[in-house]
Amino acid sequence: MKPWIESLLSLQSLDMELRGIETKIATFPSEKARITAEAKESEANVTAVRSELQNLQMKIKSVEGKAAAAQEEVQKLRIQSGSIKKTNEYQAMMSVIKSKEEEQSALETEALTMMDGVEPLKAKLQSAEKQHAVVVKNLREEVAELKEYAETLKQKYKETLSLRQAHEQNISQSTLEIYKKLIADKKGEALVPVVDGVSCGFCRLKLTPQTINNAKRGDITLCDNCSRMIYCPDQP
Repeated sequence: MKPWIESLLSLQSLDMELRGIETKIATFPSEKARITAEAKESEANVTAVRSELQNLQMKIKSVEGKAAAAQEEVQKLRIQSGSIKKTNEYQAMMSVIKSKEEEQSALETEALTMMDGVEPLKAKLQSAEKQHAVVVKNLREEVAELKEYAETLKQKYKETLSLRQAHEQNISQSTLEIYKKLIADKKGEALVPVVDGVSCGFCRLKLTPQTINNAKRGDITLCDNCSRMIYCPDQP
């Protein structure tokens, strides 16, 4: 195998490694967004339960206030009834008092019924807060690991890039220009082997005899179909 092929394969290997690192680094923003979304979702769940509990407590307070007002009105009416002399007026007052007492009783019953839901909601809130604390802890650890991994990848990228620049010195400028154009335009590798002695290692289509002969001589040769650079791996 010609030295330029070995050098170019080494360079290509480094480029593939760099491309892999770039792909991983490109996922970091979406990973951060996912972590942020999970944290917000967990926090929103706690907020929703807390709001549900607060709303219930406010409703209970409102109903209790109405019951207290009804009780106060009953007391006032009873005081007023003491000064009524006429039987029909007294009976009418008693009817009003009874209605208010029933209203008071209904409100007190409503408040007691609603209070039965307070403790379950408090337990639900406590459970949600504990779960949120676990989620936050796990997400913080994940963020820390992600940052550490990012720094490792950045350092690896820097080292690989430096090594790649050194490898470029072993390749002629003309060959390098062809390679750079192919690696930029094509997905995957720019330099691929001839397989089974007759086909391109990438597109798998059959090569012309002249193309195969050129590759066997170690010349810079392009595939007749996909235009990738090809070489014969079994040639000395």
